[in-house]
Amino acid sequence: MTRRSLELSKLGPSTAELDLAPTLSPWSSILDPKYGGAILIGAQVGHPTLRGKFINTSRLCRLDTEGAWARTSTRWYRLGDRANQQELGSILYGRVGLADALMLTPSEVQAYIKADQVSAGLSDA
Repeated sequence: MTRRSLELSKLGPSTAELDLAPTLSPWSSILDPKYGGAILIGAQVGHPTLRGKFINTSRLCRLDTEGAWARTSTRWYRLGDRANQQELGSILYGRVGLADALMLTPSEVQAYIKADQVSAGLSDA
């Protein structure tokens, strides 16, 4: 997790940054099964380096409360529709049980982001 991305996330994206950002739709926030913390998974359009339809992002630094955008440790994302249970299972290649185990609520996402901010010295506990 980069401190710079956490700092950028506090400011929010500019219109120009969002215009250039890849889009995830449908998407969901999940617990990163390898490293912990919150990440996004979803169907992407416009990612500059990833070509697959379904991707997972780097660690979340901020998730817009309206669900319109997100900042990860590497870039901004525009967000479309949230994935429902069936779509999330498809994104995880049919593993609905895994989807249930990994899916995060908005408050859980915010708790992971807050912990990262505290760890980086950008917020008090």
